[in-house]
Amino acid sequence: MRFWRIIRGAAAAMAVIVFLSACATTKVINSWHEDRYQGPTLKRFLVIGMSSNPNRRRYFETAFSKELTAAGLAAEPSFRLIPEDDITEEKTVIEAAVAQSDADAILTTRLVDISREQSYVPPSFDYAPLGFYDYYYPTYRMMFRPGYVVTNTTVILETRVYAAHTKKLLWTGSTRSFNPTSADRVVEELSGIVVKELARYGFIAARE
Repeated sequence: MRFWRIIRGAAAAMAVIVFLSACATTKVINSWHEDRYQGPTLKRFLVIGMSSNPNRRRYFETAFSKELTAAGLAAEPSFRLIPEDDITEEKTVIEAAVAQSDADAILTTRLVDISREQSYVPPSFDYAPLGFYDYYYPTYRMMFRPGYVVTNTTVILETRVYAAHTKKLLWTGSTRSFNPTSADRVVEELSGIVVKELARYGFIAARE
């Protein structure tokens, strides 16, 4: 089945994310949703971080589940039900985890790309006023600003949401985070985007 081929092919380095610079901005760069879905609203999510690294997987699943719970949804990190370090080939254990958690939705996220680009900011001269009396007699001092190198980090993640019982894809989106400062920040922004998108298309109940 297509669902399991995607699961097997998504063993990405989930948290190789290196965090630099000042503030994270996570935005959707493309998305798709099933507009013919007629099922009930989703309430219980099984969260799967697609990584063969157990520490990265546990971190992501715990953080994302916490954010979904804060949004009023039930969420279960898959590592609590699937202890295997690498779940990318484990069709039967994933199916068992879905049944055990009584989830009606499966959420998966994988790292698509992480890139770093350096750019050089050339030297410059600025002028600064000197003293209190500059209001009457403007006097300026020349200030030299040396050149420096800026490193920009971009992280692209792909998130998919499936109906647990049919394994049909309901929503998928790719997001770009520019210069994120922490993994927590990325998960917070990503989960907020996912919740908003799912509510927008009627997959989950909108919060009042």
